[in-house]
Amino acid sequence: MASFSTQSVREILKKAWQKAKLQKRVHPHMLRHSFATHLIQNGYSVLELQPLLGHSKIETTMIYLHLAAPQLLKVQSPYDALVRKEIKLQDENPACQIPGH
Repeated sequence: MASFSTQSVREILKKAWQKAKLQKRVHPHMLRHSFATHLIQNGYSVLELQPLLGHSKIETTMIYLHLAAPQLLKVQSPYDALVRKEIKLQDENPACQIPGH
């Protein structure tokens, strides 16, 4: 695997930033934030992310949760999914009603 120095990463980003004609400056740390946020948005837990970022404290990794918060609001509880499935089954087959419900 290739290794890049801090300076070479900065130069690569600077050239890409200039070529893209972006208004906002791009910094190497932005890549780290994007990496972490995208993993959380795609279902990775903070505990899975922590070693990838090299954080010794989980609290440091949890900073990335607020960046992904809108996406996390869409996450459904497995319990809720089971309840919805049970309700759907009962609606489709009234003879299988749970007594007392």
